[in-house]
Amino acid sequence: MTVTKLNLGSSSAIYFVARLVPALLGFLTIPVFTRLLGVHGYGTFSLLMGAVSLFTVFSTGWLESTLIRYVGGNGSESQGYAKNYLVLLFTILVILVSIIALGAIYYSQTVNQEFQPFILPVILAFIAMALFRPLVNIYRTIELPQLYAGGMISFSTLRFILATILLLSVSPNPAMIFYAYFIVGIIVTLFPLTKMLRLAKAAQVSFDKMKQMISYGLPYLPMMVSVWVFSMYNRFALEQVMGREAVGSYSAAFNITDQSIGFLYAAIMMAVFPRLVKIYDSGDVTATKQYLQHGISLYAIVIVPAIVGYAFVGKDLLLLLASEEYSAAGMILPYLAINTGIIGINQYFSKPFELKKNTMSLMLIFVAGAGLNIILVVPLIKLYGILGAALSSTAALSFIGLLLFFYGRRMIKYELPLALVLKVIMSVLFMGLLLWLSKFIMLESAWGIVFKLAIGLLSYGIISYKFSFHRIVFKDV
Repeated sequence: MTVTKLNLGSSSAIYFVARLVPALLGFLTIPVFTRLLGVHGYGTFSLLMGAVSLFTVFSTGWLESTLIRYVGGNGSESQGYAKNYLVLLFTILVILVSIIALGAIYYSQTVNQEFQPFILPVILAFIAMALFRPLVNIYRTIELPQLYAGGMISFSTLRFILATILLLSVSPNPAMIFYAYFIVGIIVTLFPLTKMLRLAKAAQVSFDKMKQMISYGLPYLPMMVSVWVFSMYNRFALEQVMGREAVGSYSAAFNITDQSIGFLYAAIMMAVFPRLVKIYDSGDVTATKQYLQHGISLYAIVIVPAIVGYAFVGKDLLLLLASEEYSAAGMILPYLAINTGIIGINQYFSKPFELKKNTMSLMLIFVAGAGLNIILVVPLIKLYGILGAALSSTAALSFIGLLLFFYGRRMIKYELPLALVLKVIMSVLFMGLLLWLSKFIMLESAWGIVFKLAIGLLSYGIISYKFSFHRIVFKDV
């Protein structure tokens, strides 16, 4: 069986656009939502969004990798899984929506009545998000990144526009944002759903196929809950120890790093995983190692300078996008950038487990890391305030990374591109020196941030060109 030569750089560029526009809109939501809602309201929105994301993980989030692994495999057999995937998706969603609705009503009436007005919009937003992500990934599975990009961009753009209109014209209330999620999400989801129905037309419902998908995907559930712990749980811990305003400040800082560094590593991984599956399924072990190593190389070239940049422009960027009301979170931006970078590299370290379908071991590692974060976060918040929430994640994510790398290399013995990493470190040291010097000649303003970003990009670009990083990015493997 042969596998077509794959240009990771070109495919990543398309996925980069698919993440770039939502990331830019994500940046726009920060000054709009933080100012319209205020730090308390933004904290409320963040907590509710945390609940929606957790509901999504429990319902259909764990099915996303199942779609790529089974529907996206080589051969006509993979198409037979499409119909069973849809049956499984909607069955689980109906059951979970009923349970969550009853639980939310009970909680709002007996525990915390403050959240009662948000039950309907939150559940509607949950339904839209639980359908959108598992279905739009069909375009990644069949390697149509342009359509995937169109779906992601449409969802993010229309959602932001409608949410802003509702906040300005109806009420500056977090509920308006969730109504926008529902309306736009359902409309945009109709397109990938139509594609899935066409793929599933000739297939038969098979409980055996659904059992295979559940067996493969279900271990992702604890793992994805563990990921949720790193992105959302700390906000609930901050609510408990420091109050809603601390949640708002932390969320604004977290969203800045997630919408920048997060979209960079996601763009690369979106191209890597579906094609890595096809190469591995072809039986070419050497090509699998090379492609995984190539993905790690591209990750280092792109992500490391972004992390370093936050040490110099992070606080200024936060104050520009949000306001002085959120200044308490300025000091934690570099730590959050490091955390986002660790999350990204851990995705590469986890790929040997996924290719070997050893998701149970993967689950145990992520659960152990999440447990460590839960143990550390409250004591560290009490010791270091809002910084403690970031430090607990740094320790737990690093722990996960070491376990993934050590045990993953026993399954697929790939090598880290240490020589390349050394060149990247040399490049960012030069970039960091220029950014440090720039603070003596530029004021803290919007133009000052633009100037610093330009210096960083230009200096890193010059050194990276000297090291021929561009040849690595667009190399065929």
